[in-house]
Amino acid sequence: MRTPSFLNFRIKLKNEGNLEILNTRLDKIDLISNFYVQQLNKDYAIIKIRYFGRITKIIKKLKDQKMNLRQEADGWVLNII
Repeated sequence: MRTPSFLNFRIKLKNEGNLEILNTRLDKIDLISNFYVQQLNKDYAIIKIRYFGRITKIIKKLKDQKMNLRQEADGWVLNII
């Protein structure tokens, strides 16, 4: 059995539909077992995902779904492309 990993990231809420788009695209990634919103305000949301595999694999799967995950000084940031 594989051990799950967890990843917290921030997504800016510039567009009204960002959370809906994120939800749809994350549902399509087979490595992700679940995800939920940890914090929400008018500027951003902090999302926690539970996934299987290495971080490099999840980054590639996110890119395949037109999302860019990068690490900044204050943590992981996801952008919808």
